[in-house]
Amino acid sequence: MKVKSIILSFLFTCLVSFSFAQLAKIRIEGDWGRPRHDCTGFGICGLRISVGFGTLSEVRLSSDQGTVIMDVPLALTKGYEKQFSGSVFQADEEYQIPSDICKALGAKKQLFIRAGKHDMKKTEVGYTIYFKQ
Repeated sequence: MKVKSIILSFLFTCLVSFSFAQLAKIRIEGDWGRPRHDCTGFGICGLRISVGFGTLSEVRLSSDQGTVIMDVPLALTKGYEKQFSGSVFQADEEYQIPSDICKALGAKKQLFIRAGKHDMKKTEVGYTIYFKQ
């Protein structure tokens, strides 16, 4: 009985922790490139909310909703070293963030990744990109 109680407490703690984490950020899968050019070139070709485990990016929305912040693990940049070099992330065309992701982020309006250069910082585990709205 005591073991059962410990297991239930652990599961409840995990559930509460997971729910709290979901309020702050969401996990996504993405493709790099330009949508109109078969995902070639520079930019974001597609984003999808992901459920499960593995190497996934995390997306956050700043508290003033003025910036979409994307944390990209190093493993997801393999093969795209040119895109992830320097201090800017180049998006060659605008990308509309899907409405389910906007809703999950708690956005009050539709979000976009505008064409152009966006600040990017290298971190210990990958890159953080700041997309101003």
